[in-house]
Amino acid sequence: MVATAPRTDLPAVPEAVPDVAAQLAGVTGTAPGTDIAQIGRRAVHLAALERVVLPIAEARLDDGPARTEELRRYGRELSTALHWLDRHLTGDVRVAGCLTHELSQAARAATASYVKAEQALMSALADALGGHEIVNLIRSYHEASLVAPTRAHPRLSYRGRRGRLTFKLAAFIDDVRDGTDNRPVRRDVWSTAAKALHDLNALAVADSLARGIGSAPMPALGISQATLR
Repeated sequence: MVATAPRTDLPAVPEAVPDVAAQLAGVTGTAPGTDIAQIGRRAVHLAALERVVLPIAEARLDDGPARTEELRRYGRELSTALHWLDRHLTGDVRVAGCLTHELSQAARAATASYVKAEQALMSALADALGGHEIVNLIRSYHEASLVAPTRAHPRLSYRGRRGRLTFKLAAFIDDVRDGTDNRPVRRDVWSTAAKALHDLNALAVADSLARGIGSAPMPALGISQATLR
């Protein structure tokens, strides 16, 4: 069981771009709960964004490779800060001498730098993609969040084919550890992502009916092939 720890009030990732970031922030926004749960939701966001969103940004933006590499760097810094805060809150002897306030400050500073870079990239990506592409990207992100690792792993990369296997293995191990420690992260993510996917499906049906196409098929609530490619 995870012991109750002092609150560190991690800042929420703000909405970066209307319609796009509002959906993304739905999974990561700070909600009532323990600090461990907040750290878990942030870890899910970093993993799902790296796995699904960054490859699209890298391919579609003129300066995509440079922008995504910068965000990956900030993401590693944030992941490192979250990892050690997590270890401290769960009683890891390696950080027993650290102050909660200091580790929380490091996490807040890393979050601020990451958010600024993410907002800039998401704004550019929203301008580069069409409406249906944005909806598909949001759906893929939420689908990936359903099976993403729930703990921060600063040394892991989720890009490419090897990253796909790393993504799955890390998520499996995290789920086992979460069950042992009674962490509710996966349940919280499922609840939020399922609602977001339901809303996206409803919008797709309404859009199809408005254009006279007829009822659009409702995609299954799971991982599409595009998500894990």
